[in-house]
Amino acid sequence: MKIKINQTHEDHNKVIVKFYSTNGNGIAFWNGTAPNIGDTPDVEMDIDEVLCWHKNIIPSPPRTPLITFSKNTTQIIARLIHDLDNDHAVLKLGQAIILIDIEEQHPQQSDFVQVTTTKLHLYPTNT
Repeated sequence: MKIKINQTHEDHNKVIVKFYSTNGNGIAFWNGTAPNIGDTPDVEMDIDEVLCWHKNIIPSPPRTPLITFSKNTTQIIARLIHDLDNDHAVLKLGQAIILIDIEEQHPQQSDFVQVTTTKLHLYPTNT
């Protein structure tokens, strides 16, 4: 996923970036050498926590991929694609995919979901 770095700062030896993408704006931990403001890296996203239904993942009526943030929390609206086992799935955010761990599968096949996280990580792929 291509993003543009809007802001960076360091907190307890961790680089945190605010970024823009075609799906909206987000905030995440940066893994690797700190980027510069204005950089436009290609990144992979990872949510470093197990998602639990009705806690940090819920069905979403909006059916448009979107990423937003408020304070240090990122919200992602994306298509949920279930995997074959009960613990893993994929979020499709526009053209990007995010592998996720889910505590248990939702009893109904959900299409779009809203994920709320403070543990979004970005990994540059073009370094």
